[in-house]
Amino acid sequence: MKKLQEKYNLFTAIALCFVVYVVLSWFMPTATLSSSGVTEGAAAPVGLFSLFYYPTYALGNFIQFGLIILALGAFYGVIAKTGVYGNLVTKYANKYKGKEKTFLIVITALLFIASSVLGVPFALLIIVPFIVAILTKLGFNKITTLASTFGSILLGNVGSTFGQSVAGTSSILLGLKLSEGLVPRLIFMVVIMVLFILFIATNTQTKVEKEIVEETPKKNKKGHEEKVTTEVSKKQDVLFLENEEVKNKKDSSLFILLLTTLIIAILAMFNWNEIFGISFFEDIYERIIAITIGDYPIFKNILSLTVPFGYWDSYELIALLLIAAIIIGWVYNLSIVDVIDGMKDGAKRLIKPAFYVTLANIVFALVMASTEAGNGNIAIYISSKLSTITEEFNFITPTLAGTLSSFFYNSYTQFFSYIGAVLSSGLESDLYVVMAFILQCTHSIMMMLLPTSLVLVTGLSMLDVKISDWLKYIGWLILQLIVIFLIILLIWILII
Repeated sequence: MKKLQEKYNLFTAIALCFVVYVVLSWFMPTATLSSSGVTEGAAAPVGLFSLFYYPTYALGNFIQFGLIILALGAFYGVIAKTGVYGNLVTKYANKYKGKEKTFLIVITALLFIASSVLGVPFALLIIVPFIVAILTKLGFNKITTLASTFGSILLGNVGSTFGQSVAGTSSILLGLKLSEGLVPRLIFMVVIMVLFILFIATNTQTKVEKEIVEETPKKNKKGHEEKVTTEVSKKQDVLFLENEEVKNKKDSSLFILLLTTLIIAILAMFNWNEIFGISFFEDIYERIIAITIGDYPIFKNILSLTVPFGYWDSYELIALLLIAAIIIGWVYNLSIVDVIDGMKDGAKRLIKPAFYVTLANIVFALVMASTEAGNGNIAIYISSKLSTITEEFNFITPTLAGTLSSFFYNSYTQFFSYIGAVLSSGLESDLYVVMAFILQCTHSIMMMLLPTSLVLVTGLSMLDVKISDWLKYIGWLILQLIVIFLIILLIWILII
């Protein structure tokens, strides 16, 4: 039983979340949210049939997240098939030999800042396997690599400044300017980034464990053979280079194509107009699709793009990854068979993360299904009850509401749409920005811990790290984050 639990550690954690919701559904009342306010309702128990229905419902309705991971695998599968990827990884690893900690700190800071400012986590994942491969080559262990890459993206959401998926969403839904509350967010961002870098860089167990290897026995002066042992790092497979042959070809084109794909994804998935009022990319889109030959809209029909830059989502990202993979195959003269084989092998390599990232939506699927059925949901009920404990605004109740409700919502947009609406009801407008900061921090911190967090689950399954090991590793940092968050929040409230 213990071996089974260890093998399916992440699956067990996700299943436990599902069970917790099922148990709660039997005795916890629900509530619905409408323009007239919150209406309490009866409990909506998850019955025996639903125990089997909802897991398949989650897989069917949130398959796009799994498809993104499979497309990412296909993209890197073709990259590996070129035979140049190994050269590229080795070149950057050799460049930082002897300066491993410098590379670790720089990468951690860059991903953190990108996540905080942009807030497009799935676009940022495009570069992560490449970074993971370099960190592995440099001898860092899996949990350090996980923290520096996926952990940085998650923590960037905690300190979100302009990020579309968190701070941007809060501002848009509340009708606030992003400049409102920016100073406390910036202070928090800088403090937790420094704290996180120190946490990773000073950890005594950043490197791969050593093992004793016996070498060929040597004869001493008396002619007797003596055992000779040496201490070496345990071998780690390099992501997407486990079985690939390395060829001597130029790798500069591959790096440019990889970087170009990342930049296009960021530009296309970040809503420049809503966040910064920049309509440049929408204007460019309109001009391109307006080009005609005679009366025939040539580019509109060839590209079949119905979504301008700034509004791309899951399926556009999937298409971009697959098109980029085909272009890379063409640049490196791969045959159609090689491109297809590369896609197949790469997707196969990430089939487990694809499955888990889809299944991680199981609790959210239950919540949304209950909401759509008119039964309301438990999170709205809990938040409503907490918000009415005191007449005056206090930071404790929204902090508790945000923390508890994060269990039910792994989508920050949906989380803030419902929980933010409940907590802001009757609240003075000058307190909106404080409440938004509270919900941003509580939800994002919980996404660093819960097995329903899409980025966390992807990282854990991609790097084969147990969630229990991750929680042991990150627990002390989370406690420090909570303390800093409460201190900044308390000072902020006293000032206003």
